[in-house]
Amino acid sequence: MSDQSVSRSKGTARREWLSFLFITLILLPGITVLGVGVYGFTVWLLQMIYGPPTGSL
Repeated sequence: MSDQSVSRSKGTARREWLSFLFITLILLPGITVLGVGVYGFTVWLLQMIYGPPTGSL
């Protein structure tokens, strides 16, 4: 392999690692927190409209 292709593959590997770290440390936890927040807001909103659960079957 030429020197240029080796440096290009090192740059690509670095970019892949940075992408992996961004996805696993920032993106997925952020999506998870957002999803839980949307679910909680939805439950709260529905309880405001329909009232709290009665507990009877």
